[in-house]
Amino acid sequence: MNHFNKVDPKWLKAASARLPSSAKLIEALYREIKKPDVDIDQVVRLVSMDVAITSRLLRMANSASYTRGEAVTSLDQALAWLGAFQAYRVACLTVSAKLCEQNLPLYRISADRLLANSIAMAVGMEVVAAQAGIDHKTAYTIGLLHNLGRIVLQRVALQMEIPAGAGDLPDMQAVVNWEREVFGCTHAEIGGAVLTLWGMNPLFGKVLVYKEDAANEADPEARRWSALLHLTATLVASTEFGLGVTSDAWPISEAVFTDAGIPQLDILLLSEVITAATKALCEQSGLVLATSSDNSLSSVNKPAR
Repeated sequence: MNHFNKVDPKWLKAASARLPSSAKLIEALYREIKKPDVDIDQVVRLVSMDVAITSRLLRMANSASYTRGEAVTSLDQALAWLGAFQAYRVACLTVSAKLCEQNLPLYRISADRLLANSIAMAVGMEVVAAQAGIDHKTAYTIGLLHNLGRIVLQRVALQMEIPAGAGDLPDMQAVVNWEREVFGCTHAEIGGAVLTLWGMNPLFGKVLVYKEDAANEADPEARRWSALLHLTATLVASTEFGLGVTSDAWPISEAVFTDAGIPQLDILLLSEVITAATKALCEQSGLVLATSSDNSLSSVNKPAR
């Protein structure tokens, strides 16, 4: 089935191509850290391609959580102290900050809120993955990229001169219906398509497409990850980093837990864990997150009626 009947494929490619080129670093770094024997020199080479990532890694290595009594002044030393995966986390966080640098008036979501939600989802997926006993590296990556489709649709909307509309709808189902009516696809499907264009692990695209309806994913592995993403979104929605547009989109059922392969979770406790871990990661790397008062674009951004 062609989900992109209203979006010109050329526009989709153009919109995704204009995303920060450093986004491709996520894919390259992910491939490297997934190897049994990580080549630290290669990680250093990849990270050093982006000045902002290098700066955040040096800041983290010199933070109170990691300092060893002497200043860390080189990327090699920072990587030696922090480890490859922590470098990957900071690199992805920095790239995400670039991806989320523009407001999404299509959904009435501010850039600050979008970034805060993306990072909390990445950290939350790590927390849920620990409960499920599965790969935290894949979990972090999927969580961080789950908003990608909304970012691309905003860019497509500008090209197609589509006015804001989703942010004024009453619930997530209405938003999904609106996306299909206007674009011929959903933000989840667009996110999966863009990850395919980037050459990312095919699993990631499947997970994004079925994140709100894991039961309809035929691939057992992708279905489990989609269910884990669904559970994580439920947890994050109850924190200060939730998105208003998705507050009702993540009902919990026994089927979701079954698909995720984990027992029921203590939502309150894990939400507090996610909040604390998200703030700690951002503080260590020098990133200031939006608070709950910055939940969405204010009414002054709404078109005149």
